[in-house]
Amino acid sequence: MMQQMLALADDVCGGRIVVAHEGGYSESYVPFCGHAMIEAMSGERTEVRDPVLDFIKLQQPGERFVAFQRELLDEQSRALGLA
Repeated sequence: MMQQMLALADDVCGGRIVVAHEGGYSESYVPFCGHAMIEAMSGERTEVRDPVLDFIKLQQPGERFVAFQRELLDEQSRALGLA
């Protein structure tokens, strides 16, 4: 997500971006999320690996659902004159 936000910032505001850490819900997992954001912003990868990332990826919506969401969002954008 951070990579997408960085690309958007490049397109609309000269690459400027503000990031705030909202706290989190899991004191053992939140550091990995913050670390991933820092890696994305710096463009540098480290040897630190998220121990549950593969499990989390398995819980994400499939391609069919993502396509449905994209179609619905695009339809709403057109209806609001945003697209």
